[in-house]
Amino acid sequence: MEYHKKYLKYKNKYTNLKKQTGGNILKISGPVMIDYFYSKKFDKKIIIIGDRHNTKNGSCVEKSITITDYYNHLLSTDMDINFFIETDIPDKSALYNPELLSSKIHPKPDDYISEITNLLLSNYKKYPNKKIHFNDIRGKNNGLSGHDRFKSFSEMLFILQEQIISINPDFDFKEFFFDFNKLYIENLFYLYKCIRENNFSDNRNLVIKELSRVDEESREKITAILLGYLEDFFDKFMNPEKKISFDKINELDEIIAYGMKVGSAVTDIYTISRIIKSKEYKNCILYNGVAHNKNLANYLLALDFINFKHLEPTNKEFQCINDVFPFEKFFENEIS
Repeated sequence: MEYHKKYLKYKNKYTNLKKQTGGNILKISGPVMIDYFYSKKFDKKIIIIGDRHNTKNGSCVEKSITITDYYNHLLSTDMDINFFIETDIPDKSALYNPELLSSKIHPKPDDYISEITNLLLSNYKKYPNKKIHFNDIRGKNNGLSGHDRFKSFSEMLFILQEQIISINPDFDFKEFFFDFNKLYIENLFYLYKCIRENNFSDNRNLVIKELSRVDEESREKITAILLGYLEDFFDKFMNPEKKISFDKINELDEIIAYGMKVGSAVTDIYTISRIIKSKEYKNCILYNGVAHNKNLANYLLALDFINFKHLEPTNKEFQCINDVFPFEKFFENEIS
């Protein structure tokens, strides 16, 4: 009942805000989830946009604006906005060198997130009131190295089953798994150890470095969520009571899927830490694969942010969201 009262309260706020601004509701092709968050304590408004990787199928059938065109519009406004994009962090040498920067641009983007990445790379440092942040640390040596190798392991499972285990049933698959993914597992365990010991002194590690800059109360709240992910992951193959048999490929695939989820949670706590630590980041738009939305929302809710509005397509097969309240209106209007 308490949750329902809160929902009605913020639904009324949303309705009143629409009336104040004259409506101007949008239909946008691209996202499959949009969340609006705000916090008076942190003086921040955050919009999280989730889309599907590697596809642009299911865009709006009726008249709409693509998320790429809408981003173009937002870049041209006078409003201060921080754009965060789930893509590899380019080397600083590339960001300030037009030729190197152009090499990072997707030649034939096959999804909206690639289009948005191209747009933000092309406009990096172009507008003084717009800051662009690249926040996927999973491929960085000082972030979460070993992730890409871990990800590729799932693609090897069928081959391993067909070509190795079927020929040699006594093959030590468990040892092979740990040897192949040693770097990723060690990096996750190092992060787990630092959080458990409340040791945030390693400035070489991107995640630890950002967490060290967050106030202690906020850090405890968000790291408690990440610890839950990490402990569940390690429990799957370290706790004898929960141990998953390594001679069953489908069960090993479950470990890999969860390990990927943990990697996303690490990237997302890095992003939230960067936003929370800075008093400058007041209006933020986060664009990422939809799998990140839940993590990001959980971190913000733990920090007592209000989920002002949640949007999804009426038809789950489409990348099309109706009734989108304009981002710039959300940023510029006071929410009482």
